[in-house]
Amino acid sequence: MFKIEEFGKFTLKFLNLINFNEKVRCDFVNRSTTKTKSILEVVYMRITIKLFASLREAAGSSEITLKLAEELNVQNVIRYILEKYAQLKEKMLISNGQIKKSIQILLNGRNISANGLNTKVKDGDVIAILPAVGGG
Repeated sequence: MFKIEEFGKFTLKFLNLINFNEKVRCDFVNRSTTKTKSILEVVYMRITIKLFASLREAAGSSEITLKLAEELNVQNVIRYILEKYAQLKEKMLISNGQIKKSIQILLNGRNISANGLNTKVKDGDVIAILPAVGGG
């Protein structure tokens, strides 16, 4: 399975391999000479997002696994899941689009809610998102 995109005088041919452990190769084909050269190999990262309590119920799942081909920070990952799972927005965001202060975000077990949302994620990272929980 592959995808072809035009880019200037080159054609990009993406050879998509399905397995997480495999690579994606991008071949540049110069249309004027029809020569092909593989210049890029991308290894996908797998990131796991764990959702708890009302967030789990809103998303319909306690765990989301993302396959990323580019380096993102935690904030970008959260934006992505909020777009994909729109029902999480009302549970996690206040009216101006900021994450509620009651939401706790952990990266590999460390709380990064206050100032760590710009932390880059790496292959195998686990992001846990916990809403405030009350009870008695």
